[in-house]
Amino acid sequence: MELVLTEYKHCDLIEITGRIDSYSAPQIKQMLNALINDDHYNIIVDLRNVTFLSSSGILAFVDAQRKLKRGGKGLVAFTNVPKLVYSSFELAGFNTIFDFFNDRHTAVGQFTKTTSMKSKTFPANYKSLAIISDFVVDLAEEAGFSPSDVYAIQTAVDEACSNIIDHAYGGEDLGNIKIKVKESEDKIQIILIDQGEPFVPENIPEPDITSPLEIRKERGLGIFFMRNLMDKVTFEFSQTKGNTLTLVKYKGG
Repeated sequence: MELVLTEYKHCDLIEITGRIDSYSAPQIKQMLNALINDDHYNIIVDLRNVTFLSSSGILAFVDAQRKLKRGGKGLVAFTNVPKLVYSSFELAGFNTIFDFFNDRHTAVGQFTKTTSMKSKTFPANYKSLAIISDFVVDLAEEAGFSPSDVYAIQTAVDEACSNIIDHAYGGEDLGNIKIKVKESEDKIQIILIDQGEPFVPENIPEPDITSPLEIRKERGLGIFFMRNLMDKVTFEFSQTKGNTLTLVKYKGG
């Protein structure tokens, strides 16, 4: 089996030649994971020269699709799929979880037309909050979100950045916050990356918003705001990439 990787502005294309079976599937899985770990979230797989596809091969693609879908980050799509190879997807019931395109140009063009991403890195301090807010608000307004949705996005991002400064880094100017804003026709996705202490949201209790003031405990209010103002909120941690927080807001959501 041979793998050839081509990088485009909005996506990456993997061209595979030969058999995809239990022997070659780990190589494909390794390449897919490397792309995802390097923040390459839109992946097209060209199967025109594939002669055989086993269940092990299908599951390598399913694993990558699951990782991407979990955070609403992107997707794996296919092009130039031979009829017999497509029948393996169909038999396993996985033909419905992937997009299939007739040719490479259409597949690449789909990502070019529907998505754009801007990225900036900011010092993790409170002075940056207003600058980050302007950066995110401008992109949300350009994407056509309503004033109330823009305010919700602005609030969620501010809470996220404040939490990174306070809890991940434990103070100001101890690291950076990298923010990626990905726009598509129906949503905006904001990815915040830091190298601070690992964050486990399950350890944070729901804030008390009903008890009398004398006994009320407000811890966890920032996460509460994020989860109630955005449509999707996911947290991930890895030893190499640090903390990754993904916020998603759908238009009209």
